[in-house]
Amino acid sequence: MQKLGMAVKMIGEALGQAGATSELGQKILEVLPKLSKMIVPGSSTPASEKNTLDQTAMKQAQQNQQMQMMRQQQMKAAQGGGGQPGAPQMPGQAAA
Repeated sequence: MQKLGMAVKMIGEALGQAGATSELGQKILEVLPKLSKMIVPGSSTPASEKNTLDQTAMKQAQQNQQMQMMRQQQMKAAQGGGGQPGAPQMPGQAAA
């Protein structure tokens, strides 16, 4: 429920940026009250918001690290630095 509370808050901020009279703003105005009804009062506190943001930041950092590792592996494979054994050959590469 904490994440839903955070999402509703973020959608509300997006409404401010989109403008209530825009097409996007109109769609947000349709959905926002429905989502708001599902939030339990008190489920989103400043402490829970901080925890959710911290968890999201940690996940993002892990994903970034994994993406960097994948890019490095792809670069090595593209440069002929080897790859994983049994990995499919790129078209035009001769088998060793």
